[in-house]
Amino acid sequence: LGPVETECRMLKKAVDGLGTNEVMLYSILCGRSNDDMELLKKTYYKLYTDDLVSRMSGEVGGDMKKILLSAVQAAEEEFDPDYHTEDKAKEDAEIIYEAGQGRWGTNEAKMAKIVVLSPPKYLKILNSIYADVYGYTLFKAFEEEMGGIAGEAALFTLGIKLKPFETIAKLIKKACAGFGTDELLLTNCIIRYQDLMPHVCVVHEDLYEKSVHTRVKDETRGDYEKLLIALLNKVAPEE
Repeated sequence: LGPVETECRMLKKAVDGLGTNEVMLYSILCGRSNDDMELLKKTYYKLYTDDLVSRMSGEVGGDMKKILLSAVQAAEEEFDPDYHTEDKAKEDAEIIYEAGQGRWGTNEAKMAKIVVLSPPKYLKILNSIYADVYGYTLFKAFEEEMGGIAGEAALFTLGIKLKPFETIAKLIKKACAGFGTDELLLTNCIIRYQDLMPHVCVVHEDLYEKSVHTRVKDETRGDYEKLLIALLNKVAPEE
């Protein structure tokens, strides 16, 4: 199986059976380019004769549903310097502030929609202007105002667009946190982001004073451990 087919299988696993693995869903669906998302949808339909938009619509609800559907619909805007201006960023910063810090009760979907639709280059402008005007980065604003799984999904989307290596490193740690390892999530991290893994490994060690290789060895055993280490060593050999 190729990487896209593998991700489709992971998506299927995340929605089959008792309960939906929502962390798996947002880690695969959020932050993709429009072309990547279109390829994922076509491949998913080819494998399972199932429309990914419809499937996601039936699997989750509330703000999480709005975030995932925005991602799956491949609606990220293409960066246009004549449209994605500092003036627009000031307007969007005010919308985010009014939806979060500036009101009683947070409109999470409204905050997340701007992040999902914005191209990374524009988000950098928006993040800088938000910090200048309101004294918070977008990361801090979202951490303060958004909770639950929808908040995680929105922060992940923001992170994968602005700080991809750090965001992936944190996701690897999340897969290994608590009681028992989320093997599906850990596998997804290492397969989906294999091309970025050399950078991710450096950032992971800076953040946690522990290599990704050591974390995998601590959390897995047997053939599964050997497989993940082999995948890591292919792109980021152990020193």
